[in-house]
Amino acid sequence: MNFPCDVIHIDTGWFKRDWHCDWEFDKKRFSDPERMFKEAREKGFRISLWQEPYVIKDTDIWREAKKKKVLAKNKAPFLFQLRYPASVIDFSNPKAVDWYKGLLKRLLDMGASAIKVDFGEGIEPAMKFLKYDGRQMHNLFPLLYNKAAFEITKEVTNDGVIWARSAYAGSQRYPIHWSGDNSANHENMLCSLRGGLSLGLCGFSFWSQDTGAFVGTPTDELYIRWTQLSIFQSHIRFHGAPPRYREPWNYEPETQRIVRNFLNLRYHDTE
Repeated sequence: MNFPCDVIHIDTGWFKRDWHCDWEFDKKRFSDPERMFKEAREKGFRISLWQEPYVIKDTDIWREAKKKKVLAKNKAPFLFQLRYPASVIDFSNPKAVDWYKGLLKRLLDMGASAIKVDFGEGIEPAMKFLKYDGRQMHNLFPLLYNKAAFEITKEVTNDGVIWARSAYAGSQRYPIHWSGDNSANHENMLCSLRGGLSLGLCGFSFWSQDTGAFVGTPTDELYIRWTQLSIFQSHIRFHGAPPRYREPWNYEPETQRIVRNFLNLRYHDTE
């Protein structure tokens, strides 16, 4: 189909159970991750992986984290995605930071190129961290989360890049940030542009959003408009929830032709 592309992203389903992040590939569906990374790289693709900073209770990784005392305490139940009881990694604790970096290092050593640093904005007042209470940590948490993922990625791959959702003052040191779950309408596309321009004025040189929008069903016309907006940003990612996925081949042939032309414009060598 000849759509230029550099990165393939694997979202929430690479674990044994969807959304249940344990930083381990499901062996039934990903029998040889190292080979997958290697073959993808040979074909010109790098792979990024989704994960999050909340450890779902009663999983093996939660029991490990509990034993190592790397989780924040919480006086009230914390529900990830409003359905999964979970605990939060305590990024104010150097031991927890090292533990988390070790989880990512194993994946990066396998061949992953980038980590999607999703979530991080859900810190609640009732939580207690090693150095701070929940109110103090609410805004600081994303910065420490971004920093940990960025540092280990830079150390292993020599490329300082993450794909982060939450941020705080100083997070521009740990690019890249995208706008989170936008909606498939023209008004939200305009909001994404305004938000990104404002973010840029705050010193965030690199920013993006889910091209085509994450929530809802983009029309062909909206999909084209969002592509036109995105090709002039530092980074672009087509990403969204069903029923209509955001890969170009899910749209009409004429839409595919237009999108391909704009993507080729982005990749055009001006030298």
